Amino acid sequence: MEALDKLEELIGRSSRVPFFGRVLVDEDAIYDLLDSIKDGLPSELRQARGVLKERDRILEHARSEAELILNEARAQVQRLIDESSITRQARSQADELLARAREVAGEIQVRGRKYADESLELLERHLQQLLHEVEDGRRQLQAVKDKPTGSMAAETKTRTGLGQVIEGRRQGEEGSQG
Repeated sequence: MEALDKLEELIGRSSRVPFFGRVLVDEDAIYDLLDSIKDGLPSELRQARGVLKERDRILEHARSEAELILNEARAQVQRLIDESSITRQARSQADELLARAREVAGEIQVRGRKYADESLELLERHLQQLLHEVEDGRRQLQAVKDKPTGSMAAETKTRTGLGQVIEGRRQGEEGSQG
């Protein structure tokens, strides 16, 4: 996001071309900022991979917990069966335990999937916003590159003038910082 802010700042402080609604920008600076933005994208992708791993971990935990609940229910069923005097009641309780275990396991899996989906949705929105900002920056850069020019000499003069303006601003900034 810092690189996008710098891109916006660069465009904002660039010289305007009268009557054309365009600005003159330092092409190398724009490309440097775009490279910086591109370098930042892989971290977003690593973050997405992390979310997927977290989802898998949650689902595995849910499976393990469900298996534990099912094993406990089976053990309970076996204990109840072994008590021959109340076999019918044992079967009823065992069925209830198994049903509850399945219900809890299902709820855990649903929550795990919902969490993973929400995390991925948030990441997707963030990446889409970032992509839109990059596309806007590229469109602005393309608009500047495609601007009609009078003559090569006029363009060279304009670039030289822009370079002097930028250098003057840098020296002014360095002087105020020192």
